[in-house]
Amino acid sequence: MVVKKCEICSDVASVFLTQVINGKSTKFCLCAKCAKERGLLDPDAFDLAEKLFPNLKKLAEEKSSHPLDSPVSVLGPKSLTSCPVCSFTLKDFRNVGRLGCSECYQIFEEEILPLLNQFQSDSQHHGKTPEKAEIRENEARTINDLEQQLSLAIAKENYELAAQLRDEINQLRASSN
Repeated sequence: MVVKKCEICSDVASVFLTQVINGKSTKFCLCAKCAKERGLLDPDAFDLAEKLFPNLKKLAEEKSSHPLDSPVSVLGPKSLTSCPVCSFTLKDFRNVGRLGCSECYQIFEEEILPLLNQFQSDSQHHGKTPEKAEIRENEARTINDLEQQLSLAIAKENYELAAQLRDEINQLRASSN
């Protein structure tokens, strides 16, 4: 695993920001200290949607007919322990709707797991397989199948089929390199 460094002080980064301006994406890696000093861990800094649409929160509350309909209400009045890495609290999460760093998922797991399970089928992130890796995996599976067929052809003394399978395996291996 590659450890990212803070772009300001070179400590281990725990805050990762992506800024998109005119379709161009810029990524920043910061340690919790530098992010906090610059106000990036301030929950009020991330209420842009509320600033742009001041009635958004009121509309959401009016739409909610039951207190459990609101995702944030799943987080009951728990202790306000803070993350040792980024100092985020559950109150910050309730206000902002996001966590401060990757460590928060473990620190607040008991509190946020019911919320995650409401919105997705699994609480574990499985990611996606990169396209090239998937192609290589399919090629390896095909080669494995052909090798099994080759072993059977040799066992049955069907040498013509065995030669064809051998050539096909060699061609696949050559093309994947």
